[in-house]
Amino acid sequence: MGAILVVASLPGCGGSDEAGVARTPTRMLSSITATATPSPIPQPIDVALFAQEVLEEIGPGICARCGCQMRIEPLSKGAALYCDNFIGHYGSVTLEGFVTAEQAATAFGSIKPADVEVGGGLLRVGSSVPACCANLGGLQQYWDWLRGCWLAGGSAFDDTSYRLAPQPRDVVDQLLRSSHAADLFARCAPG
Repeated sequence: MGAILVVASLPGCGGSDEAGVARTPTRMLSSITATATPSPIPQPIDVALFAQEVLEEIGPGICARCGCQMRIEPLSKGAALYCDNFIGHYGSVTLEGFVTAEQAATAFGSIKPADVEVGGGLLRVGSSVPACCANLGGLQQYWDWLRGCWLAGGSAFDDTSYRLAPQPRDVVDQLLRSSHAADLFARCAPG
């Protein structure tokens, strides 16, 4: 950091210059070292890489619940996490960044009465009962969560009443607890 120079006028001293403007001599009072930190300038982000880092952080906790293997793939505007299991319970999570909040809202679609405000964003959950598993309490869920310029979404399949696949609210909670959460929700994708 540079020094800040503080200058003061000496009263009663002066004269005038050639144009007749009064001059007042000055003296240096002190030199102070600045301690203020400049505001950070948001740097452009690689949306796919950033989304992948977030999903790599939260993925183990999400996929472990169903005993699933974690797999992450890049998307054009983000990344997708898959919790793969050969039987009974599996799911996916996508995280996509948009240039503006309006673009993210358009991808989310029109707001419905059933949408719930969760963690500063809107959560929409839909579900159906798969024919194969109706007598066991199976459930297929689809969900989207809109927050600022980001849209998270996913699906969860459980063939029984045990909800081991990545549940919508659990995923949102993990996103909010992520070490990347502040950056995630403060920045939009570069245009």
